[in-house]
Amino acid sequence: MTTANFLNVYTDGPLNGGTGRFQDLHVQLRGPAAAELGFAFLHSLQAAKADSLADKALKELQQVSSFRLSAVISAVLESDVPKRRRCIQEVLRQAIQTSLYSVHLGTAYFLPPGFLKRALLQQIKKRQIDLQLLLSGDSDVWCDVPATTYLAHKLLLARERSHPLRDWLLLRTRAATLEQQQQQQQQQQEFAGAEEGKSATAAEAATGAGAGAAAAAEGPISVFNPPC
Repeated sequence: MTTANFLNVYTDGPLNGGTGRFQDLHVQLRGPAAAELGFAFLHSLQAAKADSLADKALKELQQVSSFRLSAVISAVLESDVPKRRRCIQEVLRQAIQTSLYSVHLGTAYFLPPGFLKRALLQQIKKRQIDLQLLLSGDSDVWCDVPATTYLAHKLLLARERSHPLRDWLLLRTRAATLEQQQQQQQQQQEFAGAEEGKSATAAEAATGAGAGAAAAAEGPISVFNPPC
């Protein structure tokens, strides 16, 4: 399932009436779905009382309306909250909740409504999927990036808190193995240092008191302790 902006004044070039200032999600449709989407957009213009734009759109759609009767099955979902039409929300929720491997979300404005946050948190806590977010690093909306970052951190925090016991035990096993290796290395270093100390003590005892006095006259003896 793909949702995208088909015309954006910030991302489209001058030929399409845009400025090209921001990158966004785009997709180009051809065939029956394009006509269905056109009629859905026409209904939006009519609901917004944009009569001149609606009349122009209707004339253009009449030239491609024959595609609607083709053998290809297509469906364009509409969302109209005042009329309690939440088809897009329902499909998005089901797609997330029934995902088996991963969910990839890409959006310029990540301010998810309640149903979307609940669906994401449900999958995160179950640890059933790998969640990847492609979010904006710059925005034309004030305070959008800090809010987006805050919500993304909350999702990541929820994921950290939802580690199952088997993952925790696996991490503990790896940590214990690493700790054992470090202890063995430390014991080997201590053993090597002790052997060097014994050799130095034996050599020092063999030199006699005269050699010790001569060494004391020359200066103090420095002792090297190997790091543990």
